[in-house]
Amino acid sequence: MEMRCPTLVKPIPELRHKLSPESSFTLITQNIDCLDRRAIGQVHAEAGKTSPLSSDDAPSGDDSDPVLIEMHRNIAAVLCTNHECKHRELNFASPICPALAGTELFVSAPDATPTPQSQGRRRSAAEARAWEEARLAGVKQERDSSTGDSGEPNIPLEDFPRCTSCSALARPGVVWFTEIPQQKEEVIRIVDSADLYIVVETSAVVHPAATFAAKVKQHGGTVAVFNIEPGKRDNMADFVFFGPCEDILPQILNVARP
Repeated sequence: MEMRCPTLVKPIPELRHKLSPESSFTLITQNIDCLDRRAIGQVHAEAGKTSPLSSDDAPSGDDSDPVLIEMHRNIAAVLCTNHECKHRELNFASPICPALAGTELFVSAPDATPTPQSQGRRRSAAEARAWEEARLAGVKQERDSSTGDSGEPNIPLEDFPRCTSCSALARPGVVWFTEIPQQKEEVIRIVDSADLYIVVETSAVVHPAATFAAKVKQHGGTVAVFNIEPGKRDNMADFVFFGPCEDILPQILNVARP
């Protein structure tokens, strides 16, 4: 997927200090798609600068505050299931291990997994292609003994992704339900001291992010909302701008678009 970021005359830190001298900035996101991380890296690369983000799963930056906090981590994060190891890293390989090659086709193809209503019927072209590509990729399949149809992949446990440090099973590093968001204490510290809070294209109803605007207002900060439609918490904002953020934000910040 190609990403197009606003073309900056100067690297982001220089632009920020021009707008607000000696300021710091942290992008706090609940997204897990890695696009924020990629955009930051691309903008700095186009400016001939080194990305302020580390290559592992622990964001870092030159400022006193981190450049990026992914509260729910991201889809490239890999976490060891061994509590004594706790190794974590970023892995952008697809598939992450050979045994998972082609399994995404069973998610994207319609009715790829047989149901009681679909057993015995002729597969669609998309289903047939999904099965064939997965088979050629070496994915083992369960076979229904009564109908001869194919089900979900049956992957042996030993073929699943492993921790590169201790070889225990690895899991997606995204924050699951009941788990604590990443860097929660640091997020609260930043929000409690922020003098400007910019909300970009979010409903702002998922906690703890739903409380950030109110916290900033409590200590006299300013809240600006950029969204494509009215939200439930717009009444807390000092400024509200409607429209696509890729159009409105460059206008407000006086940043040229490509």
